[in-house]
Amino acid sequence: MKKIFFFALFAMPLLGFAQAKEPTDKKLWNEQNAEATYSEMAERIQKAEASAIELLNDAKFDSDYLIGPVKQTLYAIKYLGVIRSQNGVPVLCKQLMFKQFFNSIVGDRLLYPASAALVNIGTPAIDGLLAEITQTGTSVEYRRVALGVLEEISGAEKVLPLLKESRAKQNEDGGKRLDVLISEFEQHLKKIEENDGGK
Repeated sequence: MKKIFFFALFAMPLLGFAQAKEPTDKKLWNEQNAEATYSEMAERIQKAEASAIELLNDAKFDSDYLIGPVKQTLYAIKYLGVIRSQNGVPVLCKQLMFKQFFNSIVGDRLLYPASAALVNIGTPAIDGLLAEITQTGTSVEYRRVALGVLEEISGAEKVLPLLKESRAKQNEDGGKRLDVLISEFEQHLKKIEENDGGK
């Protein structure tokens, strides 16, 4: 029943947006109906957002593989990115390692759809990513992808100051993990400079 409810609630606004390639009923936004149309659509979006977050919070993984509704997970992630859901940042950070494909050739944005969603959300995603990469159980791959997201949001030149600022707020264990990241990112910046210099 929960899955049926999610599909009904989540799919309705998406189907409506997909079919509305051009306005079919201009009366929806005339002076008389505009407020009611806004209220109805805003409510539907908020409910779909809450349902998407709930589904992603319930998603379970075994190693790198999702145990559960793969297709629903993918589109819930995409939906939160499309609406730039700040409420969805924590769960998108949590599900950053969810893979849409199993071929790394496609690149991080396609391989890890939550990375694309977080980039679309932008600056509000930064604190969540910084908090997550200092956690004890965070994998090397997670940190690599998270740094790539931070780089796309802020620009490569701003990531290092963000890491150093976060480093000052960490306890000893979190600080050590960030020291490694800072060192790795400094090497990354050197490679960028070398490549730019060779052009």
